[in-house]
Amino acid sequence: MVNQRPGAGLLKVILVGLLAGLIGGMLGVVAVLRFANTQIVQTVLVQPATPTPRPTATPTMQRVLPSPTPTALPSPTATPVPDIDELTVKVVEANQRSVVTVVNLLESSAEHEGVETKALGSGIVLDREGHIVTNEHVVRGASSLRVILPSGVETVGRSIGVDELTDLAVLKIDGDDLKPAKFGDSSALRPGQRVIAIGSALGGFRNTVTVGVVSGLGRQVIPEGKEYALENLIQTDAAINHGNSGGPLLNIRGEVIGVNTILIRRERDSEEIVQGISFAIPSNTVQEIVPQLIANGRVPRPYLGAETHLVTPEVKATYALSVDHGARVEEVTAGSPAEAAGLRRGDVILAVNGEMINEDNPFINVLMRHHIGDSIELLINRVGEELTLTVTLTSNPES
Repeated sequence: MVNQRPGAGLLKVILVGLLAGLIGGMLGVVAVLRFANTQIVQTVLVQPATPTPRPTATPTMQRVLPSPTPTALPSPTATPVPDIDELTVKVVEANQRSVVTVVNLLESSAEHEGVETKALGSGIVLDREGHIVTNEHVVRGASSLRVILPSGVETVGRSIGVDELTDLAVLKIDGDDLKPAKFGDSSALRPGQRVIAIGSALGGFRNTVTVGVVSGLGRQVIPEGKEYALENLIQTDAAINHGNSGGPLLNIRGEVIGVNTILIRRERDSEEIVQGISFAIPSNTVQEIVPQLIANGRVPRPYLGAETHLVTPEVKATYALSVDHGARVEEVTAGSPAEAAGLRRGDVILAVNGEMINEDNPFINVLMRHHIGDSIELLINRVGEELTLTVTLTSNPES
């Protein structure tokens, strides 16, 4: 639908020229007619009236004054408008060699024994030593990893470290002529800023480029089948497809301001198609987590020693719970801080240090905001009775 200005459908007549002859001439009028953006040039001939004779005047001397010289006005200075297409092309050209394809050869299951199963994603070159950052879910369950460079050369990738809570992983490859990407400050982002995504869309379309804007900041998304949320994400409408995971989200200066991670296709519990909603891990989170993965292979996290499930309407109905929020304890590990504090299977953790637990504020995320050695208070519901337990968090013995 085309929006029309008021009166756009009205006939407009513009007089653009007028020539007249007073002695035996014809008056010519050129008119331009505009109607609905259609221009018609029409010449109208008008017969002039017969001139009336005038009495002859006696000539007199007249003083002719010089015409004033018009004052020259300064030319307006035009503000140069950047060519956004040219800027986008320059960003892509500067970063294509920093984006790789990650091939995950998954461990064979009993059902698919002997069948090679692949998961595909993207990665970003961090340094000339061969470190690559990608998503944890891209490398999860790998029996081996391969990395395809922009040149098409394929090489072996080795997992250096992973962090499931932030969906980040670091690989290492041997390769020459690696071009590290430049990382920017994601805290400076504003909604509406143009962003560019590069990645191996659907695995086979390497260095696919899509553009969009920052749609929102500080988003929280719970991955399907998980009990925790990915926090503080960048939302964008740049098209992100399977295979783009782990690739860069760039600003117009060519800096990585995010690592693409997740997209939404449908609303939860709905068949409604969702378009233009994708998310990236902020570059500041990447720059905080990656050095720890390179140095230690993991990020130290506080350990409770209890497996929990968020209380949903389904969980509440299944266990006939008297509360509609919290995290139900499914299992307590022997010798863990949870066991030492007296936590039991079937307890529902309602709050941690007064911070309520619900689907928008998952228990794991609340727990991970604390540190190893912290003592925390758990408000629990045990068969309808509320209790408070004090737990001292330790480091995870398995990590």
